[in-house]
Amino acid sequence: MPDQFEKLQPHEFYKLIDGYEAREKENDFKRAYFTSWLIAPHLKEPITVQQIMKPLHESREDQLKKAAEDRNILLKEFGLREPERK
Repeated sequence: MPDQFEKLQPHEFYKLIDGYEAREKENDFKRAYFTSWLIAPHLKEPITVQQIMKPLHESREDQLKKAAEDRNILLKEFGLREPERK
């Protein structure tokens, strides 16, 4: 690992991660755009870029909702109950 990573502050490291994710999302959008044009002639109803992008990049709210659903399934499966919150 390069020495620069060891010298980073946590907030700087998180900004690097955010920048990487933003670049990946932009690249995925470009790929989805061209993919939609490539497969459009073969479909009755063309697929949109948003339809391709949705499973690739879930919103934060969707991620939290899925995590809560997974937690409830786990608690139910093992017969546990939700801890009481004060």
